[in-house]
Amino acid sequence: GTMDLTPFFAPFYMLFFGICLNDAGYGAILALLGAWMLSKNRKPGMMRQAAWFATLCGVSTILFGLLCGSFFGISMSEWFPSIHFFDFQGQFFSIALAIGLVQIMFGMVLKIVMISSTVGFRYSLGSLGWLLVILGGSLAAGLPMLNSGWVIPFYTTSSPAFYATLGVGAVLMLFFNSPGKNPLLNFGLGLWDTYNNLTGILSDVLSYIRLFAIGLSGGILAMVFNQLAVGMSPDIPVVKQLVMLLILLLGHGINLFMCVLSSVVHPLRLTFVEFYKNAGFEAATRVFTPLKNE
Repeated sequence: GTMDLTPFFAPFYMLFFGICLNDAGYGAILALLGAWMLSKNRKPGMMRQAAWFATLCGVSTILFGLLCGSFFGISMSEWFPSIHFFDFQGQFFSIALAIGLVQIMFGMVLKIVMISSTVGFRYSLGSLGWLLVILGGSLAAGLPMLNSGWVIPFYTTSSPAFYATLGVGAVLMLFFNSPGKNPLLNFGLGLWDTYNNLTGILSDVLSYIRLFAIGLSGGILAMVFNQLAVGMSPDIPVVKQLVMLLILLLGHGINLFMCVLSSVVHPLRLTFVEFYKNAGFEAATRVFTPLKNE
């Protein structure tokens, strides 16, 4: 009676991976490695799945790296000054929070669908109320915070439509969270859920800052290794180029390994903690049958 969430979080995961690795050069290496693995593993199986995984994550990294203008720690704006690349360091902090909020609300939609299909729509009214409150606040207050030009004229924090959304959402989450119970009991449970959900959702959204932090740290380390290669190379023909090449290969190799590791682990954390929790995922019940000696 549960839902397989894999198709729903997979696009988010690839996006998160590309954000964390955030370099077109690193993404190209990963995509080429994945393509080589695909050519070596043509039969269906775990290795071919891993090859597709590496390829798709590499492509996502290339696209996001090109958007931000990063290629092995080099700013592509130096090569293409006429192109306006996205300022990751200056603009992505708030966007990371917005992406997290979008995924959390998407998880809530899946939770409503799952509850409605298993026990009935009226049991999902409390979750629907929370979704309306968060969605209304995001549209009325969140969008203008991201960009002052994204104000919806008829839906601001002072518009009747906004207050109506909050009112409907508050009634649903305070009085319809447990259908069939006493309204006063529902109200008490709703207040308790309000406290838990406010603190929980706030911490969940803040967890998505890691997308910004990991992407920024990897880019800074790549720049540092480039500077080390230039600054520590002796001013001797041929020797200088060899030392630079050695430092670049060693430095970027270490950074690529660390960044790929972080780009795998942290999106998994966001998936199995923040997304799964807000999607209301519960594993299907199975009878435990221990091994026996016959």
